[in-house]
Amino acid sequence: MNPKVPSQTPLICRGIAVKDVPGIFRLCHELGYEPHQTGFGDRIADIIERPGNAVFVAADAEDGLLGFIHVFIRHAIEIKPCAEIQALVVGQAARRRGVSELLMRAVEEWARAEGVQRLSLYCSSHCDEAHDFYAAQGFDAATTAAWFKKGLD
Repeated sequence: MNPKVPSQTPLICRGIAVKDVPGIFRLCHELGYEPHQTGFGDRIADIIERPGNAVFVAADAEDGLLGFIHVFIRHAIEIKPCAEIQALVVGQAARRRGVSELLMRAVEEWARAEGVQRLSLYCSSHCDEAHDFYAAQGFDAATTAAWFKKGLD
């Protein structure tokens, strides 16, 4: 369980470290994702080793994990490359403390350094608070779409 994070707690933003894997697993689970424990750390290692990917974490002064963000360069035929935010997860106890803003600034700096001029992301239709946050960060709702998926067994 995450302890309540006081609003005056200094926040730290840094690149991901191996020690963060259990905390990221916990945060994913808290948000309602059902990540598979087996291979979770290997998937993270694979992501951060790939060019055009970055994962940043936000921590408190004692280096307790509060949230994370994963971004990658998305290449497509019909548009210029953009930095796509795959995941932005902040623990319930740390919300409304500036954690998301800190992580977004890190992504914006990284994207500019990568030569990318646009950020994009997908957000579930039921996440009204997240929609409000992204709008406050300058994102425009570009379209409404359905996400389809198919398992390849």
